[in-house]
Amino acid sequence: MRLSRTIGNLGLWVETSEFRINGLFLQSRFSDALAVAEDTAQFASRNGHFQAVGMLHTAKARLLFHQGKTDEAKHEYFDNEAVITASFTAENQLVGKIAVQALMTDFCARAESWDSALKSAEALNNLIANAQTISFMFAGEAAASIGLYLTLWEKQATPAYRSSADSMLKLFHRKYTRSHAIGQPVELMYRCWYHWLNGDEKAARKTGMIAIHSAQTYKMPYYEALAHYHLGRFMAKGDSDRGTHLKTAITLFDQVGAAYDAERVRMTFNQETTHESAQAT
Repeated sequence: MRLSRTIGNLGLWVETSEFRINGLFLQSRFSDALAVAEDTAQFASRNGHFQAVGMLHTAKARLLFHQGKTDEAKHEYFDNEAVITASFTAENQLVGKIAVQALMTDFCARAESWDSALKSAEALNNLIANAQTISFMFAGEAAASIGLYLTLWEKQATPAYRSSADSMLKLFHRKYTRSHAIGQPVELMYRCWYHWLNGDEKAARKTGMIAIHSAQTYKMPYYEALAHYHLGRFMAKGDSDRGTHLKTAITLFDQVGAAYDAERVRMTFNQETTHESAQAT
């Protein structure tokens, strides 16, 4: 970034900034990534880099979503949807569409608009299946439909969602993790969840611990927190490891500023503590 500014190649500076944003995002440094995205978007807009502006609006929406600022994230995307769509040139059409469909899947899933979430997930799956390669930046986006299918399988116990989750786990491994080692914490975290729902406690515990260690290795605390959450929440209420994993998840989510996820785990943990206190009384 410093050299591109020095030689006056501002287009390269914008492009390099986009890589920096994605690197910070994967490190769970959401606030830092958002600050870079906002500065870069203002610069790109002033200097006519309109393709980058569209991508940066999507990135900002994703970062706000991960911070738990759901309404702000929706405004960021929908207020700029025309600009985002216009940025889909032949060169970045696949990248832009994957980012958008993953975001729509997550927006709808958080709102429990399941039909809309499934529609976006299907579009996302088709993009991933037909892509020759998936950019390193899409560790979370390329796996968005997996989380949706596991959520619905857990809620409805429908075999079709188990099958869909299994298929997308395999596709994510083939299209992403084989090429990008940083996909391991994401894939393993979801596999831990999958094993619990499939009734294989031994595999769930083993995979969950590997997911935690993998996330620590690649310095991805957000996915480490998710691994602790999905590893701990299915354990028996009397298992001492359950509380340890849930409390660790809360601490990590708080540290990276993932407010929605922290509150979700905190509610699970507090409900159990309240229930135990009531029983003791």
